[in-house]
Amino acid sequence: MTAAPRRALTPIPTPLEPAPRFGAAIGREVWIKRDDIGSIGYAGNKIRKLEYLAPRIGASGADTLLIVGARQSNAARATAAFAAATGRRCVVVMPADAPDIAEPAEGNAL
Repeated sequence: MTAAPRRALTPIPTPLEPAPRFGAAIGREVWIKRDDIGSIGYAGNKIRKLEYLAPRIGASGADTLLIVGARQSNAARATAAFAAATGRRCVVVMPADAPDIAEPAEGNAL
């Protein structure tokens, strides 16, 4: 079986860190996988998915990426960051029942 083409977009593997106080509270050794750590706005499983889409996006010659997501969508944030980093435009479509955003002031909406 041939591996799917992949373009590395963030350093992997993401680090593991001990959580000694939580571990003591539950009587087990606990480690946390830090998927929140990435580069240029990328983090977690959303960017790992984009790593497999990136070769297809590049080969297609697309200059605009379109994603449907909620106001605080991590996938939309990651896609927008990828688009910006690769010189593409990103359009985020929110469902009609999404609250109006006069001025995105925080989080992924910003």
